[in-house]
Amino acid sequence: MTTSILLAACAAAPIQEMSDARQAVQAARESGVQANDPALREAEEHLKSAEQRLKSRDYDAARTEAVQARDAAIQARKETVKPAE
Repeated sequence: MTTSILLAACAAAPIQEMSDARQAVQAARESGVQANDPALREAEEHLKSAEQRLKSRDYDAARTEAVQARDAAIQARKETVKPAE
């Protein structure tokens, strides 16, 4: 019983969030977002920070940075890719 309590208290690595962030940044790049686009640069900075925090096992901060990276990359892509009229 003590082991299960300890396991529940440990934060899990943000594997899905990191994957989502990486894919969103890659999709933004592939959609034609310019490398100097402010939203893309923000996404890349958050992703880099998330990777550093993941390495130091600061999983909560890594998760937050990864989500911010994903959101910024999605925004960059939305601003570049306009729907066909």
